[in-house]
Amino acid sequence: MVLRNRSLTLLSEMVNNQRGVFFASLLEREERKTKDGKPYFRALFRDANRQVNAILWEDSPFFAECRDTWTIGALYKIDAAYSVTKYGPQLQIFRIREAQEKDFEEGIPQRFGLPSAAVRPDLLYDKILSIAKESLTKGSSFQRLVLRIYKEHREQILTVSSSRSNHHAYPGGFLEHTLSVTQIALSLAGHYAQAYPQSASSFSRDLVAAGAMLHEIGKIEEMDPDSRIPVHTLAGDLIGYPILGRDIIRRYASDAGLSADELLRLEHILLTHPRFNDWGAVRPPVSLESLIVHQADYADSIFAAAAQLLVGDSGAAPFTALPGPFGVPWLNPPGQRPEPPLSE
Repeated sequence: MVLRNRSLTLLSEMVNNQRGVFFASLLEREERKTKDGKPYFRALFRDANRQVNAILWEDSPFFAECRDTWTIGALYKIDAAYSVTKYGPQLQIFRIREAQEKDFEEGIPQRFGLPSAAVRPDLLYDKILSIAKESLTKGSSFQRLVLRIYKEHREQILTVSSSRSNHHAYPGGFLEHTLSVTQIALSLAGHYAQAYPQSASSFSRDLVAAGAMLHEIGKIEEMDPDSRIPVHTLAGDLIGYPILGRDIIRRYASDAGLSADELLRLEHILLTHPRFNDWGAVRPPVSLESLIVHQADYADSIFAAAAQLLVGDSGAAPFTALPGPFGVPWLNPPGQRPEPPLSE
């Protein structure tokens, strides 16, 4: 989209020591203190491909404004300098105001400061339903369960994100992630059936497919549908999406015709696929189907988080300014890295 205001730049395209005017959403606002007790605010702003902190000390002209009037999820027009420091990328704000109606009239889309799915959510939705019809045994209890849940919760599914910030944290993110996980899981199931033929009868492809398509269905109750940025509902904070998802499939299991054993095995996938307790798992996966869904979910989550980090980095150094999914900086693609000096 061409913006009428040609003085605007994009936060995600700014380079070290550049000053510019851009639109970004306020993702987080946290009041902190130094070891000496000096108060400050850490405000995290984001656009479609980058998120950057702004540190506001008590003597900053924006300290009180940040505390009293800045709104999480609101879109702001910001005049700031972008720099890469030893603490990571930071913004020095010179002017800031919340986006106004005139900005939208001039061509600034309302979701300018947020990322979005690469493919329209309705197309992702249709693709998942197509897979459910083609890959699940026709008329099976798993097919009836998946189709009914997706059709009855279509509006929520179209808009919900997959997380608050780690990966696919935008409207349509749930669908983008779920489609990818489903495709990976079905590919893995096919691979393992061929690579280990003796195990082909030891796991159910239908259960793998249904588990992949429903592994995050609890997100429709974990994520707040009324918030402009991904935030949890109270149920999301207190219970978490794996258990919320299990409760959803329980409500549909009888009408779909799931046996007690099928329901139990599907519940196990939903409750264990994150693998780690602090990621929401109640215990590690202990079935072949849950292992396959875990592998697919983990691979897609980590890849998406790393890819987003690389897109948002300036590429001015060999490694990213911020740490990636494993807690360390990631190597920038060769085309972005500066060429080494020629030896004399």
